[in-house]
Amino acid sequence: MTSITGALLDDLAERRHFANRTLEIAKRLFIEHETPTHLALAYGLSLQRVYRIRDTILAAAKAEALPQGWEEMTIAAPSPIIREIRERLAEVSGGYRVNRKVAA
Repeated sequence: MTSITGALLDDLAERRHFANRTLEIAKRLFIEHETPTHLALAYGLSLQRVYRIRDTILAAAKAEALPQGWEEMTIAAPSPIIREIRERLAEVSGGYRVNRKVAA
């Protein structure tokens, strides 16, 4: 099972467009370890809705996870070099999506 950390939750919030309340519930569930039952009562939600939020966050984390042996880094370089790096990554990626976050 994917471990949800505060940093990962912040990253998911930046990459995905979850509602603020969804992220708040996820933080209380995964980071503060509050029970789904407690959260359902606190937010006036059904227990099933809290479990759906949990499952949605876990699925998003799994989708964003890098393959085994991969690392993520941010680089700044001239466009021709970035183009070369992207081409090389496309060759070795095995179909993995390599353009996670692009800033030119």
